[in-house]
Amino acid sequence: MGVSTGDARKARRSMAELERLAQTAGLHVVDAVLQNRKALDGRTVIGQGKLQELVVRSMQLGAEGLIFDRELAPSQLRNIAESTDLKVLDRTQLILDIFAQHAATREGRLQVELAQLRYRAPRLAAMPTAMSRPHGRHRGSRAG
Repeated sequence: MGVSTGDARKARRSMAELERLAQTAGLHVVDAVLQNRKALDGRTVIGQGKLQELVVRSMQLGAEGLIFDRELAPSQLRNIAESTDLKVLDRTQLILDIFAQHAATREGRLQVELAQLRYRAPRLAAMPTAMSRPHGRHRGSRAG
C-alpha cells in the first residue's frame, strides 16, 4: 500500500521497489495499491474508507498481510491493526526482516535483532494485546 501526496511517478517507483523488497523477504505480492491524497491521514495514513476497502480486497485475494510503503507511527500501526486481522508491516520493518534473514554471522544476527527490538518496542507498546504478535519469517506468506 502506497500513498502519494505529490510526485506520482516517484511513488510508482517506490512501490516497485517495495514489491522487490517483499519478494526478497520471501513474500508473494498479490496486489499493489497506490492512493493519491492531498495530505496523509494522521490516524491511518490512507483514511478509514480506503483502509476498509483494502481489508475487503485483501480478504478477496487471500492476503495474509499488508505492507505500507512508508514508516508507520506506532499510533498509525495500532489504528490499522485494530481494523484488520492481517499482519501489518511498514517499509522499515520489512527491510529489517530482510537483514535478519540474510545475517550470516552471530554478531550480524545480534545487531539486526537489536535493531528490530529497538524499532518494534514503541510499536508493540501501542498495540492492543491481541494484535501484538511478533513478526517472524515470512516465507510463503502472501502480502496484499
